[in-house]
Amino acid sequence: MKNFSENTKWAGVLITGKKMASSQTLDVMMKLDLSLRSGFHIHFNSKANSVTKRLSEETKLHKLFDGLAHEYNQSLMLHEDFYVDMLRSSWIGGANSWFLKDGTIFHHSNVGKYPSTSDIVSYWKNVAKMFPFLELNITVFDCELISVLCIIGGQIFLDDQPLDLVNDSSYFDELKQFALFNLNVSNGAAVVEDVDLNVHLENMPIPEQFFALATPNPNYEDCYVDDEQVEYIVQQTKKQVDEFLDKQKAQSKLIKVCVEHNANDAEMAGVEVVGYSCVTCSQSLFKEFIDFSRYQLDNTDLKSLHDFAFKFKMDLEENKNHPVHQFLKTETLKDLFKENKQYKLDLTDGLSVVFELCEP
Repeated sequence: MKNFSENTKWAGVLITGKKMASSQTLDVMMKLDLSLRSGFHIHFNSKANSVTKRLSEETKLHKLFDGLAHEYNQSLMLHEDFYVDMLRSSWIGGANSWFLKDGTIFHHSNVGKYPSTSDIVSYWKNVAKMFPFLELNITVFDCELISVLCIIGGQIFLDDQPLDLVNDSSYFDELKQFALFNLNVSNGAAVVEDVDLNVHLENMPIPEQFFALATPNPNYEDCYVDDEQVEYIVQQTKKQVDEFLDKQKAQSKLIKVCVEHNANDAEMAGVEVVGYSCVTCSQSLFKEFIDFSRYQLDNTDLKSLHDFAFKFKMDLEENKNHPVHQFLKTETLKDLFKENKQYKLDLTDGLSVVFELCEP
C-alpha cells in the first residue's frame, strides 16, 4: 500500500457506493453522527428548533459525566477525518457526511491534517465490520482537493464552476496521477486495491438528486434528515441512554446529581437533574459537576434555577471557600451513603446539591 508524501497536509478522498436501505441508513447514522455523542454538542446549536435541543430535553444523552459520557461514546464510531454531521450541519454545502438521508453514498472532500494511510484503512476496516451491508469504494489521493464539491442553487460546483461528473469525467483524468489506491468496502471487510476511478461513475448521483437530498429540513435548524428520521433518532437515543444507565446501575454505584432551589414561592422552587455519575471518588465527581454545571444549568426550564445559574457558576469559580469546594476536600463518596441513599449539600441562597444513589 502506497503512503502519503511527507509534505501532504491534506489528502483528498472520493467515496461512492451502493445506496443503503432506509433502515441501514438510520443504523449508520445512530453510530456515526457527531450530534449523538454525549456531552459534545449541547454547547452549540441549542436553538429552540434544533435537533440537539430535542436531544437535550427529551433524553439523558447530555446528562452523563464523570467518565460515563466517555464510556457511552465508546459504542460509537466517530472519526475526525470522516465526519457524519447531518443533524446539525452548518456547512454551506449542506450535510457534511459521506452519505445522505436516503442512503446515497457520495463524498468528495479532504482528510487531515497530515493523515496516515494506515489509519484510514484501519478505520474503514472497523466500519466495514460494524456494518457488513456496506458496499462502497474509496479512492485516496496524495493531494488536497482544492475545492470540495458542494451543491449551491441546484448544481454541483467546483471552483465556482458547475460540474457534470456523470457526462464529463475529465475531472477524474486530472486527479488520476495523484491517486494512491482504492479501498473496497464490502461483505464486512475493507480491502486495498489498485487505483480505479471508473468504479465511481455508476454510483455518481445526478445533480437534481443531490440537490434534493442536500436541502435542509425546514422544521429543524441546520438539519438534513426528514422529520420521521429525527423522531426515530430521538426515541432510539432515549432508549439507548436509558438502557446504558440501567446497565451501569446494575454493575456499579450510579449517582444522580440534582440541583434543588428551595423558595417560599412554590412557583420559584424546583429540582433540576444535572447529570449522572459512577461513584469512584468525590474529586472526580465534583470536578465534573463543577465543569458540567457551567453550561448545563443554562439549559434548564426552571426559571429560578436558570436565574441563579450565573451567580452559582461565578461562586464556584471565584470562591475557593465555597461549600462545594470544602465538601470536595473533606468527604469521600463511599461514606456518603452508609446510612441514607440520598445526601443533600446545602449551598447558599436556598440552593442545594442533592446526590442520590440509584439502586438496581
